[in-house]
Amino acid sequence: MTLINKRIPAFTLIELIVAMALSGIVIGIIYTSHTIIEQQYTRIKLSGQKISQLKNLNFLLENDFNESESILKNLNQVSLNKDGNSNHIVYLFEEEYVIRNKMNHVDTFFVKTKKIESKFLYPAINSNNFIEELKIEIITFDESIFFTLNKTYASDIFLKSEHCK
Repeated sequence: MTLINKRIPAFTLIELIVAMALSGIVIGIIYTSHTIIEQQYTRIKLSGQKISQLKNLNFLLENDFNESESILKNLNQVSLNKDGNSNHIVYLFEEEYVIRNKMNHVDTFFVKTKKIESKFLYPAINSNNFIEELKIEIITFDESIFFTLNKTYASDIFLKSEHCK
């Protein structure tokens, strides 16, 4: 048997090692950039959820405030009465969240409340703690946001409350 000295076209070991090293570097760069993009996406998604909760809370507060007949405040709780006692909404303001309870339907908003202020224009006639303005300070994105809600009462609400005594 005779050995024929044929050369088969192929890559050398050094060429394969260089190609694997370059592909490893490219894969590492792609993985790192994917991780950074995923973190940014998560941050943007959480920011969007916070903004959505704030907008939803603001919308419901304004809507409930405008449609209510009377608004009462007791410590960190605000009660809004619509159509007598059949349609009653209660907002409970805790430090880390706000709970809205409307006829046993509970909504929870995960927003940080710092301060709740209420006032009435004529406290002398306000024997039932009716509030005319509610100012809520909410902390989000390390900033204070103020929700200010105003309610104008008709005079008959005070006449009704005086007759109930």
